[in-house]
Amino acid sequence: MKVLIMFSIGHPDNPYKGLLVRSLTSAGVEVKFPVSGRFFLWKSVRTWRPGIAHLQWQHGFFRGPTLLKSVIRSARFFAQLFALRLLGTPFVWTVHNIVSHEKRFARWELAMCRLLARSVNLLIVHCPAAAEEVAAAYRIKADRIRVVPHGHFQDAYPPALDQRTARERLGIDVEAKVFLFFGQIRPYKGVSSLLDAFRQFASKKARLIIAGQPKPESLGRELQAAVSRDPRVMTEFGFISDDLLMVNICASDLVVLPYKDSLTSGAAILAASYGRPILAPRLGCMRDFPADAGIFFNPDLPGGLKDALERSDAQPLKVMGQAAEAFIREAPWSLVADLTLNVYREATEGRGGRP
Repeated sequence: MKVLIMFSIGHPDNPYKGLLVRSLTSAGVEVKFPVSGRFFLWKSVRTWRPGIAHLQWQHGFFRGPTLLKSVIRSARFFAQLFALRLLGTPFVWTVHNIVSHEKRFARWELAMCRLLARSVNLLIVHCPAAAEEVAAAYRIKADRIRVVPHGHFQDAYPPALDQRTARERLGIDVEAKVFLFFGQIRPYKGVSSLLDAFRQFASKKARLIIAGQPKPESLGRELQAAVSRDPRVMTEFGFISDDLLMVNICASDLVVLPYKDSLTSGAAILAASYGRPILAPRLGCMRDFPADAGIFFNPDLPGGLKDALERSDAQPLKVMGQAAEAFIREAPWSLVADLTLNVYREATEGRGGRP
């Protein structure tokens, strides 16, 4: 089977892309990526004639620097999509986020996503909770959505260190209780709220590491000012290498992901891949994490994050980390490939139907 896989314009590289392509290739799929140019999709089909097209991360195809350019990008994308459909090429879409987290031109993007959801053969999401949210947001029937779990990251990052060695590298006391936030630091991820909650957490042995690149830069300056008021907080603002990220995770007891909005969290899967439990709101696919694999809170409840930090004192975090790792091990990339292939076959055979 020949598959054309499209990743959104401007979307940063991450291990998911390589792991997905490798798993599909191992399953006998011939994978190609679009040729460059404004009419990339049409050119790709003309030169290669794939059996199916598969879109990942739609945002860059529907949003530009201005609303006018967003409209032009969207029109160009749909013109090519409808041409493909006239040629009989099935189209599958993996939804990672309802709309872009920055919410720029969100109403326009949502309208385009609803049109896309009605134009493709089938949609893929990474968990049952996401299927419910996508069906409601895009106003489509749930029977057009298939669940394919997000594979783990255990083969994509450096091997784990023992916690003592990791802490020695970072200069952290082995007796400390270490909370970690990692990843791009963006407004929707709630790092400011985490700092506020952590300042109210009285434990002198507690440490909080914040590791990642703030976007925009003004957010970094705001956070740095807040961090300066609490010596228990360590920051590593900027690009974090895979090796340093591994050290941070291995040094931690609990990975804190205080997101305000989330459908699929790669950070939660990476934390679990290293045997670390998460502290997070019950949003998106984090609703499907086992109760014994994390500490969860209601983001709409005042003081919910602070209470969750305090509850962590009484939790068997190592045992919870083992439960988190066991949970994500249930989705090896071989299973992801098999289930994705099933979706391709269903779309190709027309069993996915059209709305």
